[in-house]
Amino acid sequence: MSGKPPSVDTNVLVYAALEDDPRSEPARTLLAKGVIFSVQALNEFVSAARKLRREWIEIREALAFLEAICPAPAPLTLATHRLG
Repeated sequence: MSGKPPSVDTNVLVYAALEDDPRSEPARTLLAKGVIFSVQALNEFVSAARKLRREWIEIREALAFLEAICPAPAPLTLATHRLG
């Protein structure tokens, strides 16, 4: 094991933001333990939030929270793509 936090995809970010969904609490618990996600996951999160008709203020608050728990998201590079 490398000691790095686990990497999560967009779904975990979206589930954590949902209310009254059985996937929300496990997603929030995982985020609270520390994770890594990509800038692409943040972009996809915004897109999903807009499709769920979230207001921009809610999206900005969620992004601020995500940036606080993962201040250095994984960059989207060819090397990252190959690892995926």
